[in-house]
Amino acid sequence: MEIHWRKVFKYLGIFLAVILLLSICVIVPVDRTPYKEKQFYTKMDARLDSLAKAYEKRAPDSLRIGMARVSITPAEVRPLAGYGARKPMEFDEVLDSVFVRAVVLTSGQKKCAILSADLLIIHPEMTYALLARLAPLGWTSDELFLSATHTHSSVGGWAPGRAGEIFAGTFQPDITPMLVERMAQAVEEASARLEPTAAGYINNEMGETIKNRLIRGGAEDAWMRNLFFRTSTGWVTLTTYAAHATCFGQKSHALTGDYPAYFHKKLAYDSLVRFSQFMAGAVASMGPEMVGRKGREGAKFIGESMAAQLSLLANFGTQTDAVASLETFKLKVPLRAPQLKISKNLKIRPWVFRSLFGDHDVEVAVLKLNNTLIIGLPCDFSGELAIPLYEYARSKKLNLMITSFNGGYIGYVTQDDRYDMEKYETRTMNWYGPDSGAYFSEIITRVIDILSQ
Repeated sequence: MEIHWRKVFKYLGIFLAVILLLSICVIVPVDRTPYKEKQFYTKMDARLDSLAKAYEKRAPDSLRIGMARVSITPAEVRPLAGYGARKPMEFDEVLDSVFVRAVVLTSGQKKCAILSADLLIIHPEMTYALLARLAPLGWTSDELFLSATHTHSSVGGWAPGRAGEIFAGTFQPDITPMLVERMAQAVEEASARLEPTAAGYINNEMGETIKNRLIRGGAEDAWMRNLFFRTSTGWVTLTTYAAHATCFGQKSHALTGDYPAYFHKKLAYDSLVRFSQFMAGAVASMGPEMVGRKGREGAKFIGESMAAQLSLLANFGTQTDAVASLETFKLKVPLRAPQLKISKNLKIRPWVFRSLFGDHDVEVAVLKLNNTLIIGLPCDFSGELAIPLYEYARSKKLNLMITSFNGGYIGYVTQDDRYDMEKYETRTMNWYGPDSGAYFSEIITRVIDILSQ
C-alpha cells in the first residue's frame, strides 16, 4: 500500500491548525492582576462605603421565635450529590431521612427566616425559585438566610448543565420544585408557631473531630459556634461547624445527612434541646477527623460528640436576652471574570465557564442579633481564612459565625498563598482567584467594622 505523504502532512497540518485555533478560542492565561486594581473592586469598595454611611443600628424589641422541620427524603430513587467519581450516582438505601429546618425570628416589625437543608449546597436556581414562592407571602430576599449542612450523600439531580451533573447527578426537573416547596412549607410552619424567646451565644472547642485536609498539621477551625434560644419548653439551638460532612465517601450509595444527622438525632433523644439547626461553617480546607472510624461509625462519632457538648452547655445554661436588635440584609458582590484553571498559568475562557456552570449573581448575607453576627457566603469558605476573622470580630466585641452555601455558589475560597497548589480545592475548584481569599476577608472585615459601631 502506497502512502501519500503529502496528503498525510496536509491533513495533519489541518488537524493541528484546528487544535491551535480551538486552544486560542478556549484557553487564555490566568489573570493575576491584584484585585484592588480591578473594576469589580472599585464597585464593591463604593458599595461598602455606602453601607457605612447609611447604616443605623436597629432599636431592640421583644424577640419571638418559631421553628419547623420538613422532610426532603425522596419517595423514589434519585441521584446523590457530592462526588463526581461516585458510580452509579443513585442511592440504593435510605440510611437516614433528610430534612430542611427553618427558624423564624421576629423583633418588632423586623423578621428573618433562617433555613438549612440537608443538601450539598443551595443551588442558585433553587434560591430564585424559593424567593418567587415566598414573595407573595411577604418575604423579601434580605429576610431569608440560607445555608446547607453540606452532606455529600443527599438528594441530587437539581443542577442543570453538564458541569452540575458531574457533582449532582443527572438533572431531574421535578427535584428543585419539590425541594423549594418543602423549604417554603418549613418557613410557613415556623412563622405560624411564634412564641417569646431569649437569645444568647456560646462556643466550644471540638478539636478531636476536625483536621486540616489541605495541609497536614495546618491550622484548624476547631470551634463549634452556637446561638441558644430559651423557650418555655426547652432550648432551640443554631450551630455551625467547619468539618466537611464527608464521613461517607464516594463508594457509599446510602442517602444520609452524614454527621449533622447524628448530631440532630442525639440531641432529639438525650438533651434539654427541643429543636436544633445546623449550618456548615467555613468548611474549605477542613475535614472530619474520625479517629480510625469510617462511614456511619465516623459520622456517629462526630455528630454525637458535638451533641454531647451541646447538651452539656444546655444543662449549664447561658446568659440570654429577651429583647433583641435584629438586622438582616444582603450585599451584592461583584467578581473578577471566572478562572477555571487547567494548569498553573492557563485557564478556560470565561464564556466557556459560564456555558458549563451558568451565570449567577452572588451576595454576602448578613444577620445580626444583638452582638452576634452571622455572615453567609456563596462558596466553600476556608477555615484557615476564618480564624483571623473570628479573632478580629472578638476584638470588636462581636460573636462571629461564618456559614457557607448561602444560595449562590462560586466554588472554593482559600488562602491566597495556596492558590497554585496542585490540589482539588485550589486548582480545580478555586474559580475566582488568585486573591479571592483577601477579597472576601476584606468584605467581612469591613462589615464587622460597620456593624460594631
